[in-house]
Amino acid sequence: MDKKVKRKIEYAFYNYRRLVESAVQSTVDIADAGLAAQYGSPRVQSTTDNKRESRLCKAIDNSLEAWRWCNVVEHTLDHYACDGRDKIIRLRYFKGYSVNHTCSEYGIAQRTFFNFRDEFLGVSEYWAKKFNLL
Repeated sequence: MDKKVKRKIEYAFYNYRRLVESAVQSTVDIADAGLAAQYGSPRVQSTTDNKRESRLCKAIDNSLEAWRWCNVVEHTLDHYACDGRDKIIRLRYFKGYSVNHTCSEYGIAQRTFFNFRDEFLGVSEYWAKKFNLL
């Protein structure tokens, strides 16, 4: 895995809560802007210059990537939940602990932490490719 991909995946973990809020807010914005379907109004043909449809598609595209990255994080956490190693991810990326603090809190050596990080980034890369993010 190259550094660019690694940074992109780690960014999603560090900013998971912000991504969730962004995706939810995009959904709310779509509803508030009246971009959702209006069944009481006459049907409108889909054309290239249909501004309402264009705004809706753009809003959906903007929130879709955030939702996909959230799914990558959640699938990775689920993958490691059975053996408890998801706690290492939560300490490092969600709570913002340093590597030293994470290792001492979880009771592992730094080398073990870095081996695990490489492993979970590989799992995350798999999910990111599956969701067409990479």
